[in-house]
Amino acid sequence: MKKIPLNKSSEKLQTGIILRHITMDEEFAVIPHPHRDDYYIFLFQESGVSSTFIDFEEYQIIGAAVGCVLPGQVHIAGKTEHVRGWFLAVDDSLISNEYRNTLEGLLYGQTAYPLPSEVAQDLTACLSTLQRRLQNIASGSSQKIIHALVSACIGMIAEIVQCSTSLASNKRYATITIQFKTLLATHFRSLKRPQEYAALLNISTVYLNEAVKSTTGISVSEYIQKEIILEAKRLLYYTDMNVKEIAFALGYNDYAYFSKLFTKVTGMNPTSHRKKYHE
Repeated sequence: MKKIPLNKSSEKLQTGIILRHITMDEEFAVIPHPHRDDYYIFLFQESGVSSTFIDFEEYQIIGAAVGCVLPGQVHIAGKTEHVRGWFLAVDDSLISNEYRNTLEGLLYGQTAYPLPSEVAQDLTACLSTLQRRLQNIASGSSQKIIHALVSACIGMIAEIVQCSTSLASNKRYATITIQFKTLLATHFRSLKRPQEYAALLNISTVYLNEAVKSTTGISVSEYIQKEIILEAKRLLYYTDMNVKEIAFALGYNDYAYFSKLFTKVTGMNPTSHRKKYHE
């Protein structure tokens, strides 16, 4: 099985951090093809309009907002218009479990979160201080302080995500949805029925579906299917496994059934999808 490796940047090896300030009058170098990274990427857009493709879906950011790309997500930068802001890449070892749980519990279909002006100002100040500290690291700037500043920046972003989740649904529903998504990420190859996840959470299938649909807008069954198809898309892009091998890797002994499911969800068969994204 051939795998294309994750993109790993030597820039962040010393501190675990890459920070860039993006201004409207300069080009920001990006990788010009779909790829994935082994670290978290945070995008803080102060102004302008931009788009990003994440896991083969396009998302647009307008005005002041923050976004996050999780490790392993397939992504590529789209069009930008008069963008000013910040790019922050952070090794996952520098992110606390509390913040990681919040970020990995992102609402389905939402990767950008609007920022109130006062939060945008605080985040700009924190990132500016972090940038100065990083520039002076060769002269002895404390890595402990640098890591504390990174944690503060990520904490502000996690707070925005958490507030958005709370507004979208009640706290109990949000908690159940995050627990479900955590279980799904581990068990989607072997557990494919909503009742199996409800049993693991010690709640009824009806209540689980109510919580997930209230929070994400889609049912538990749809969410399970989307997680499976997303992993299939990644395998189609990053490996040379054939459809039968991918179906088996995802827990389907009947690869014809898997192919029909993939076509139903995506609108094209697995082979056509591979060809489209390899062109």
